[in-house]
Amino acid sequence: MLQRRNKGEAGALERAPESAGPLPLWLQLAQDEIAVRAQVGTGGPHDSLDHLLQMEARLKSEYPDMPFEVKTEFSARLHARGYTEEGWEVAVAWLESTDWYRLRGRYLGNV
Repeated sequence: MLQRRNKGEAGALERAPESAGPLPLWLQLAQDEIAVRAQVGTGGPHDSLDHLLQMEARLKSEYPDMPFEVKTEFSARLHARGYTEEGWEVAVAWLESTDWYRLRGRYLGNV
C-alpha cells in the first residue's frame, strides 16, 4: 500500500486511502527499490561490491599491463584476504616476487 510522509510531522507516515486505486508501475518499482535499500543498510552487499570495484580499479591503474595469469593469481590472493588493505599488501608482495614484475621493472628502468 502507498505510504507518504505527513507534511505536519517529520518522519511520520500516513497510508493512502484504499479508494486510490492501483499504483502506477513506476511507483511500485520505486517502493520496491526503497524497501530493498532500507533492508541493505550500511555495510551491506553494495558496500562490499563498491570496495571490490575500487580494488579492481586500483589494480588496473597501477598495473595496466599485467598478464592474465598473473592477474588471476593476484586477484585470488586479494580475494582470500577479503579485499582488505592487508590483502592488497600481501598480493603486491607476491606480485613483486614474480618474473613478470622484475622484467617489467627492467623495462621501465626501475632496477
